[in-house]
Parts: sequence; structure tokens; C-alpha cells
Amino acid sequence: MFVRLSVLIFSTLACLSLVSAAAHPRRSSLPSCNATCPPMDLSEYSLGNYNTDSDPIFCSYPGFPEEDPNAYFCKYDKVSGEILCSSVSNDLALS
Repeated sequence: MFVRLSVLIFSTLACLSLVSAAAHPRRSSLPSCNATCPPMDLSEYSLGNYNTDSDPIFCSYPGFPEEDPNAYFCKYDKVSGEILCSSVSNDLALS
């Protein structure tokens, strides 16, 4: 009788611990972050149109209101924030 009761208690506790583990999944200990557009570029133009949903993210820095967003822009890696290309570097490559 004692052995059966011990097995029953052990089995019940084991099942409860599995249910508890499934109800509270562990979160990853690795930090995650997403890059955002800097508020100004190196020439101190303010941020205009941007898209942080794309990968790479797109950040436009117009020289005046209503300027084409593709005139002066930067693209950044969505995770690391590393600059991938800019309209200035593209213009220099064409020179």
C-alpha cells in the first residue's frame, strides 16, 4: 500500500511540474534590439520619411520640405544598426 501511494504521489507531482513548465515558458536571455533612424544625419539634416519595418531600414534626410525622399538617404541593417549604404556614398561611387 505504501509503495502504491508513493508512486501515485510521485506521478502526480511529476505531472504538475510538466503542466507548470508548459504554462510558463522561459524567455531567451539574449537581448534583442532593432535599429532606428538617427534624428539627424552627419550633415545635420533632420530625419524626413523613414521605414523601420523594412530590412534594411530606410531613413531619408531631405534638405528642404517636399524634397524627394530618395535624394538624401541612408539604409541601416535592421538588427545591428550598421550603415549599409547612403545616397552620398552612392553618388561618390558614380563620380
